[in-house]
Amino acid sequence: MSDGGGQMSGAGEVAVSRQARVEFSPWPYGIMIFFVLLFAGGIALYLVAVSGPSKWLEGNPYEDGMRYQQVIEQEQRFLALGWLAQTETSSDGALVVSLSAPDNQPVTGRALSVYLMRPGDSTLDRRLVMTEDSSLNGRYFDPHHIPLASGLWIVDLQILTDQGMARSRARFVR
Repeated sequence: MSDGGGQMSGAGEVAVSRQARVEFSPWPYGIMIFFVLLFAGGIALYLVAVSGPSKWLEGNPYEDGMRYQQVIEQEQRFLALGWLAQTETSSDGALVVSLSAPDNQPVTGRALSVYLMRPGDSTLDRRLVMTEDSSLNGRYFDPHHIPLASGLWIVDLQILTDQGMARSRARFVR
């Protein structure tokens, strides 16, 4: 007989061993597959990132910054002059700009250009070189008399002064 330990105590008896039955569990394999896929995805992302062209920096950021600094200086120059620029439309819908000094005297004899931007439709953006009215009253008009569409316009006004280029930007609703 068996003494309970699985040993045979006599002839002809078969020992019954108790083997623990191990059930299959997918968890260890699932965890390993997760980390393998995570590693492979990281490598794939790295390869895509280094193989493509970099579009973060186009052109020359230093020169872009210098141009922006020039715009700021031009706007400060306009403010320092104390001039007032008013935009309106003529009877035919063309742009008219009136320039006046701090003492309400008209500013005459200046080269003036305007860049008109339409926020909703960039196909309407245009650059105009303004012509001074012959009466020397500080009014500058579009010599082509191109009528403006109704709506919001951004007017970027550039004036050549004795100190250099001055700039003013304003919104204008027609």
